[in-house]
Amino acid sequence: MKESTSKFNGTNIKVVRLIYKGVMILKRLNFFILSLVFVTLLTGCGNSSGNGMEENEVRDLEENIVEETGIVSLVKDDGRVQVLLIPNVTKEQIEGKDERQINNLAQKNNGAWYSIKEGRFEVGQEVKVYYNANQEQLDSNPPQRGAEKIEVIEE
Repeated sequence: MKESTSKFNGTNIKVVRLIYKGVMILKRLNFFILSLVFVTLLTGCGNSSGNGMEENEVRDLEENIVEETGIVSLVKDDGRVQVLLIPNVTKEQIEGKDERQINNLAQKNNGAWYSIKEGRFEVGQEVKVYYNANQEQLDSNPPQRGAEKIEVIEE
């Protein structure tokens, strides 16, 4: 009688186990890669307004907008419009004054320079400036700030 011999000996079983482990690792790796791609697509297709600002950032911006009313005392236009706004003064108080005197008046009355991309402003106009209170301002006297919007109240 012949002895029954198995086609699989100990070495063959080890090889089969190694192959099985390799296949399982590849399946896990594929699952991980697919999950990563799905998450990337999901975050890329989120609900966005297209301007790069999230809803809470817009809300924070709106909450930090400050409005200030005053008289346009000086205007500079060197690629960007700069308006020196002095609150609590009249047109008559700035008439006939040179730049140094107007700067002194601005320092005493909490005036500030406001920059805006475009606009036409004239000395003596009463305007309302909207700016973000949390933005950085240049340390100068009077300070320099970026304006969100400038409205002419009175010519």
